[in-house]
Amino acid sequence: MAAIEMPISPNTGETFKASNGVTYLWDGQKWSATSADVEVSTGIEVGSTNPSNPQEGFLWYNTVDGILYVWYVDETQNASLGEGQWVDIRPGNDSDDS
Repeated sequence: MAAIEMPISPNTGETFKASNGVTYLWDGQKWSATSADVEVSTGIEVGSTNPSNPQEGFLWYNTVDGILYVWYVDETQNASLGEGQWVDIRPGNDSDDS
């Protein structure tokens, strides 16, 4: 997964379009994705098998391994073709398998 390099010294209200196609807004303390570019999940899917046809940002709690995953589409994948992967979102975890 490639890192996104945000501007180092942004001004409050400044926007930045990242390599992932998402536009972020600096609020003076942190960057936040703008709602125009990000489709927000309405909840978390819970079950023993991953949900079919996920969209980027969907969450899934796997009841078998007890791990929360997010559906992520990286720059080498095409979301419109259903490409992407479930990424373990525990802090410090570098794994992307499920």
